[in-house]
Amino acid sequence: MYQPATGDIFTAIKGQGLYHNNKLCSKVDPSLKIENALIGTGFPYRSKDMQKNFFACATEVLNKSRGIRRMGSAALDSSYLAAGYLQGFWETDLQLYDIAAAKLFLDETGVTYTTLNGKVYNAEKNRVLIAGFPATYVELSKFVNFFYT
Repeated sequence: MYQPATGDIFTAIKGQGLYHNNKLCSKVDPSLKIENALIGTGFPYRSKDMQKNFFACATEVLNKSRGIRRMGSAALDSSYLAAGYLQGFWETDLQLYDIAAAKLFLDETGVTYTTLNGKVYNAEKNRVLIAGFPATYVELSKFVNFFYT
């Protein structure tokens, strides 16, 4: 994944780790709690039926975490999550191009990701992605599941 504005490059080969600007990223902290986490998301501008759920969830996440960030690109959000600049992420109605490479990045650094109710995430079938460092993911998924199901 290439971020032209900053020149950041994220690359991975299965089983060989994630690289950010040719530097190997470390595995994520499995015990980091949501109160110490920055969470990324994107507004559901294409999904009017999800807006009420999103803003209710965002309010709860904002109050329980260190803050919410919106980069404007799910591919960038998930790359930053895998590299450790964010510690959690959720979004609705992603396209395959938003998340295809990032799934490998997340796998290479130990980020947990699912759809609602802990089911395996498939961008072509599922509307909601929840991801995070393992302990952050557990707490974030409780909020997302509460507001979206």
